[in-house]
Amino acid sequence: MDKKTQTLSAMYTPGAILLISCYELGHRPIGLTRPLAALENAGFSPDSIDIAVETLDEEKVKRAHFIGISVPMHTALRLGVHLHQRIRELNSDVTICMYGLYAKLNADYLLSNGVDYCVSGEVFTQLVTLVESLAEKQQIDQDTINNRKLPDLEKYAHFEDNGEVRVVGYTDLEKHHTRADVETAIDIVHSAGITLRPTWVPFTPWTTLDDYLEILEFVDTHRLVYHVDPVQYAVRLLIPPGSYLLNRPETKALSLTLDQTAFSYIWAHPDARMDELHKTVNALVQNDARIGVGMLETFYQIWELAADMQSRRHTPLCRNKKQTHLPAPRITEAWFC
Repeated sequence: MDKKTQTLSAMYTPGAILLISCYELGHRPIGLTRPLAALENAGFSPDSIDIAVETLDEEKVKRAHFIGISVPMHTALRLGVHLHQRIRELNSDVTICMYGLYAKLNADYLLSNGVDYCVSGEVFTQLVTLVESLAEKQQIDQDTINNRKLPDLEKYAHFEDNGEVRVVGYTDLEKHHTRADVETAIDIVHSAGITLRPTWVPFTPWTTLDDYLEILEFVDTHRLVYHVDPVQYAVRLLIPPGSYLLNRPETKALSLTLDQTAFSYIWAHPDARMDELHKTVNALVQNDARIGVGMLETFYQIWELAADMQSRRHTPLCRNKKQTHLPAPRITEAWFC
């Protein structure tokens, strides 16, 4: 058997390709299912690990020739970077590829810190292209990985803003929804018997303490306490490299510092009380979740913290008696990104 044949057969052996998911909101990861199917259809026999629900199988890591780490969001990327270090300890020669939205946003940092390839877009197609090329020991550069077998980006939908038209990803959207729109949506889904589970980003450089209290009053008034996981009241705006927010005038006015190791820009609120409130609410939410405090009790504790920081008791605090808030269906893992 010649050397090329040996190389080809090695990549096609069971487990030679290993895909790992770090976190996908508690769901069965699409970042594994679609690439696995594509690789199998191409004749490979990939293996997988979901470290959100499984321990890292060191034997799988040691026998792999190629490892792909799915990083579709910020939390997954933070976990993936630590995972990358452990993989290198177990298998120093393995080719490591990070794939997904956050691989592209942070490609410069990742590629300069030991990751071999970064893939985004139609990742399942591009992973097959990359693995086939590696199996044949062909040289393949980063631009080829990102674009091979795909139509030119100019053929896809563009983003238009004040006369500027540019190519974008699907996340570059300004919905311009109003409070009235949200209230209408709540009425519609409730009347249809649908459980709404809204998400929030309450801590931004532009959210005031009054705004934060208004969010809590809104949740209370619309009887949504059991519909919102308490972690939502502690979510702080994440501004990753490449974020559309960086082009906004209000963002440019901020003093931002890129923390490459955290894969986001650091910002401070102009009202120091908001940064302090975030730290306090975040600690409260984590502690209450750890010891099993109910959502209703945590919600009112958060409201009291914010009201105390405002130096006044918020009169609507008990507008809706606690008995009016009824438990609602939920998934077992709270949403965050």
